[in-house]
Amino acid sequence: MPRDSGVLSPQIPIENSITSITVNDLKIINKYFSRNDIFKHFGKFFNFKYGINNLKTFSTLPWKKILGFYDLHIPISFNKTLMEKFWNLEKDDLSKVFDNKFRTDLDYNIWVYRYNQLLRGFFETRSTNFGKYYNISDNNENIIKDISKHHHHLIVLNDQSDIANFKNVRKELIVAFDRQYPKKSTFEN
Repeated sequence: MPRDSGVLSPQIPIENSITSITVNDLKIINKYFSRNDIFKHFGKFFNFKYGINNLKTFSTLPWKKILGFYDLHIPISFNKTLMEKFWNLEKDDLSKVFDNKFRTDLDYNIWVYRYNQLLRGFFETRSTNFGKYYNISDNNENIIKDISKHHHHLIVLNDQSDIANFKNVRKELIVAFDRQYPKKSTFEN
């Protein structure tokens, strides 16, 4: 079973984000699911592993429609069969994304499959602190601390176009990784 965190959270439109795309995902999801599907898998949507984040899910309960999910920007596991079945249900809309060379506000993304999987209860719960997403910047103190202290099982680093001295930042991160992981993994050899 894929491992994930079944936390709902209202989508808030933010400039220069993918919120428009996740709202498109929710339009499809709301054709097939409602708040009642959360109750079918109660222990997966309200779980001690989510801690304070359970309040996010609780806050969405007054509405029958699914308002959104807490999207952790970390790797996601999928069940291929479930993914293919959902693709076949929505092939016409989902395949339109392939026509776009660049991301548009009319697109869908892979999270539509995640939402389907979550609402079907096809996952095992994991902590919302399993992984962490960071934007690399000129000050990477938090990233380096996370690398050295192992605050999360995995981290995702996203580069930015406004880093003043990329060479120094790159070197700083490589030193932190080399210090913590002096031996290459078998995948790097």
